[in-house]
Amino acid sequence: MTQFAIPAETLKDAIAPVTAVVEEAKISFTDDGINITAIDAANVATVDLSVEESAFEQYDGSGTIGVNLDRLTGVLSLADQGDTVRCQLDENSNSLQIDIGVSI
Repeated sequence: MTQFAIPAETLKDAIAPVTAVVEEAKISFTDDGINITAIDAANVATVDLSVEESAFEQYDGSGTIGVNLDRLTGVLSLADQGDTVRCQLDENSNSLQIDIGVSI
């Protein structure tokens, strides 16, 4: 099971430019961090985003999941300044559990 924790502002800043181009994307979790590569519906623009493992407070595992970025942005909007986003990817159920709160 892939697990990671990252400052909410870091994740918000990383996802924002991607949502300007695509609504959904596959997020790949690798040993080096996360990667999003997506092409818009008109095949005009491509997004290639990487967030290195060093940006995370905790990072463990690998896998891939498709995510509706509008929904993810909505969830991230619940985070306050200084909050940490903790996620667990369960590939068996194809789900991403997201917890937002203050880092301990």
